[in-house]
Amino acid sequence: MNTEQHNLTANQCRELAEALLEEAAALPEASKKAKLLQLAQSYHDLAELKSLVARKTINRAVRTMSSRIRPSYLESHPLQTG
Repeated sequence: MNTEQHNLTANQCRELAEALLEEAAALPEASKKAKLLQLAQSYHDLAELKSLVARKTINRAVRTMSSRIRPSYLESHPLQTG
């Protein structure tokens, strides 16, 4: 197994969780169903954590970049809205 298979995005984790839920729904055996449901929940939780980290990373980058912009630049280059 290569390393790329270990680095799933949040969306890929969500898709995997959904696929596991569908597979679990089709299983008649309770013990296998429970294992798949637990695995699906774990991938769902992982997706949520990855999304949270991504949001915090983006917010941190925006704050860092904002703190590096000189006020004089902002005065001479006003933000265009609309």
